[in-house]
Amino acid sequence: MLLGSTSGCDSGPASTEGKGSRSQHRSRGSSGIESGGSAGGCGESPGSTPPSSPTVNGNASVPPVHCTSHGPLRPRQLKARKELQKLNSAGSSSSSSTASSATIACCSECRPRASLQMMPSNTSDHEVSLLHQEMANLRAELMRAKNTITTLQENEAQLTERLAAEQKARVEAEEREARGESHYEGLIGIGMDSKYPPSRRMSTSDISLLGTGGPNAQLLLGRFASLYAQARVDTLDALDNLPQLRDAEELKSKILFSVVVLSFRSVQSLLASVKAQVREILQMPPPPSSPPMAQAVSNVSTETSGAPEMEEATCEYLRKNVDNFDLTRNIEEVCSQIWATLYDYPCLKSCEGLVHYVKNAVRLAWGLVNQSPPYVLEYEQRTLRKDMHIRFHSSDQNSDRIRSYLWPALLEGGQNGPCVHKGVVIT
Repeated sequence: MLLGSTSGCDSGPASTEGKGSRSQHRSRGSSGIESGGSAGGCGESPGSTPPSSPTVNGNASVPPVHCTSHGPLRPRQLKARKELQKLNSAGSSSSSSTASSATIACCSECRPRASLQMMPSNTSDHEVSLLHQEMANLRAELMRAKNTITTLQENEAQLTERLAAEQKARVEAEEREARGESHYEGLIGIGMDSKYPPSRRMSTSDISLLGTGGPNAQLLLGRFASLYAQARVDTLDALDNLPQLRDAEELKSKILFSVVVLSFRSVQSLLASVKAQVREILQMPPPPSSPPMAQAVSNVSTETSGAPEMEEATCEYLRKNVDNFDLTRNIEEVCSQIWATLYDYPCLKSCEGLVHYVKNAVRLAWGLVNQSPPYVLEYEQRTLRKDMHIRFHSSDQNSDRIRSYLWPALLEGGQNGPCVHKGVVIT
């Protein structure tokens, strides 16, 4: 049994000696408590400095436990002091960078609150500002995500409407063909549909139907109108998918305009080359418009040689077989010119929509230049003519000076012929 136990009898000298020893232990215990009372006890205010006391296992001193009903510390009390010492060490290391303090639990009742008392008292202003900034960034990212979702939903709705309109146009075209009517008007209607945005849509005044050609010519004119109203819009959408051209609206419009112009130049050169080869093989005299040097190739009289009939037969053959003529070299030529001019944009080579647009433009241009009379483009005028041009919606309505062409005008029979499709210009 430990010293200081209260059990036993108080009779005899032994009892008296026992009382004396217990009185000494109590006095020593009281003096220890009095000396430690000033150091702080349960609920001691932060900031007070306890006096030095014996170390435990080489750790810093801890204030004595204020349990006045006992004398020396028992083993379980010593164990509690070690646990409090560990908590005190952890709290001191975690709060070294901030102004914080901790309260040591000095008895079993305060021990559950020791971990809470070890927490830092305040958070620095810098950390608060960082949290506010992170919240602002998250809000901005959420707003961007909502805008992206809205844009995708709008694009989906537009594509759905476009597919429905194209299906309806095809059904109407089949019905007109069954009745033996031309479906040129249906192709024009596609370009006038209000489902297209104003920046990519033509109005009723965009087209002037003054052509005098036959059914094939009327069909080609309808395809030319559709090339602007539908194929051009689809190709712009394909170019929008290229990251380098996503925001370059002006460049994309110039690319599509250049494709049409280069296609006409290429097939006009091809037509002249085919006719020249036929004349050379058959030793036909050159046409009257050729230079005098070329007229010396043959001495055969033009009036009696049958050359005009042969020339007309050649044109008739080409006109009836425009859809079967091999134009692979012309398509490659136009593409090569686009790639070479825009060498800074190698992504154009992988744009299937643009390549398909080039094929359609070359094939259509070949059909138009082989008509009688042939069709030509006009894109050199610098003054607005209401019978030949239509203003783009972003143009200056008070100015007649043409700054640029978005789409060339189509003339029948040469530069002095009537306009069968107005050009779209920016003034």
